[in-house]
This record gives sequence, structure tokens and C-alpha cells, in this order.
Amino acid sequence: MKTHYTLAIGLFAGAVIGALAIGGLQAQNKQPGAYFVAEINVTNQDVYMKDYASKVGATFQPFGGQYLSRGAKVVATDGEAPQRVVIIAFDSAQKAADWRKSAAYQALVPIRDKSSKVRSYAVDAKVN
Repeated sequence: MKTHYTLAIGLFAGAVIGALAIGGLQAQNKQPGAYFVAEINVTNQDVYMKDYASKVGATFQPFGGQYLSRGAKVVATDGEAPQRVVIIAFDSAQKAADWRKSAAYQALVPIRDKSSKVRSYAVDAKVN
């Protein structure tokens, strides 16, 4: 009889461990819900880097934003490429919108506008 209990407990423990492992793997593969994309031409490098770029990351992290690309080399394939492209992933388009409206980000907008020309937009990450 003891063997049956030991076997049952072992099977149950294995099932629990397996379920936890699957849950952990699924959490690691969570796909973003939206991307924020900014095409940037910097007009004042010193101000842009010191007063805007170095501070903006802290404004979107509370909304779950995460850099996917920032300041990497941009290669034009059609038309003229901007100097810089920034791509930030968010869990949802709503979180990206909430970040853009936040007081912390809005405080940096005048600095951004003073030191660069920006075209930005949010893109739904879901494929239709």
C-alpha cells in the first residue's frame, strides 16, 4: 500500500513541476502587443544625447516598454533613411499611449523638439 502512495505522490509532484515549467516557458515567449517607432533626425547632438536620450528610457519602463532598437545603423532601402530609429516594444497599444501621455514623458518633449525632428507612431504587433 505504501508503494501506491509513494508512486501517486511522485506522479503528482512530476505533474506540478511540469506545469510550472510550461508556464515559465510560455511567459518567456510572450509577444509584444505594440511597437512604438520613432524616426529621428538630430539637430543638436549634445542636447539630444545629454538631456533627452539619456533620460527617456526611465519614462517608459514603468509602462512595460523595452528597447528593441536604439540608435543602430539605419540603411535606406526605399527613400531617405532618418539618422536614428528607435523601436520600443509594449504589451499593448494602450500602454504605449499611456506612456506618451505620462507627465514624465511630456516633460521631455520640449527638449526632444528643441534638439531633433521626429516622426513617431505606434504599430499593432498582431498580424491580420
